[in-house]
Amino acid sequence: MGNENEILKEIAAKVRAAGGDIVPADLRPRYVAYLSDLLRDNDLLDDDLGHLLGLYEQLQSRDYFSDGRPSTSSTLMKGLQEFIDSTTDDSLASVVGKVFICHQMIEEQFFRLVKASHFLIDLRMGSYRVSHPDLEKQNLYDLCKELERCVDFPSRTALVQEARRINGIRNRIAHSLLAEKSSSDLRCRAREFLVGFGRLQSMLDESFEEVYFTIKDFRKWSDMFEDDFLNQLRFRLDDESISYQDEKTFAERNGLII
Repeated sequence: MGNENEILKEIAAKVRAAGGDIVPADLRPRYVAYLSDLLRDNDLLDDDLGHLLGLYEQLQSRDYFSDGRPSTSSTLMKGLQEFIDSTTDDSLASVVGKVFICHQMIEEQFFRLVKASHFLIDLRMGSYRVSHPDLEKQNLYDLCKELERCVDFPSRTALVQEARRINGIRNRIAHSLLAEKSSSDLRCRAREFLVGFGRLQSMLDESFEEVYFTIKDFRKWSDMFEDDFLNQLRFRLDDESISYQDEKTFAERNGLII
């Protein structure tokens, strides 16, 4: 360990000799938190800056897909998924019940995917806030339409097409559930839906991965977003004549320069 520290110090000395510094990766997030706390303590962190801070913190956390419907119970979702995976009951009531459970699960996954797409739009817009529709009460058909209005990704078209196809099957089942039709017809449609559900889940996994890598790529090249946010924090402090440490002083005083 001691030898590694000596090597690191030698590298740092060479970097400083060339006019640079070595700082830990979390320096910038810590500095942003320091400036944000100053604004918050002085009641100056308004909605616009709070919006940018929320985007920045979510980008740093890498937790891009946790924004589910407020009304959705994650515990219940997990239990329903376990039921779908484990039950072997092939009765008409069981397969039709699975259709409606799976349909709600798909809606929740689409909700999360659309919210992640909105997040990506907000990142790219930066200081220019855009309003997004309230998704809480939107059904699968509406969520497909909203996803088509968001940032494109390779599998989006195929995903939406499959979602609309099985949404149509679900609607036909719902509308004919008590009609004078044979149970074999309902069972056939339900099985067709469940096959599509399995296919759609795989497509959703692929879509989430594509959106994840798009956001990850943005994070890698997000200097413009980060610099713009920092400039706004500094501008607000300067405008109110509130003193603060510059980033280099902050790093030195907190032992963040090697």
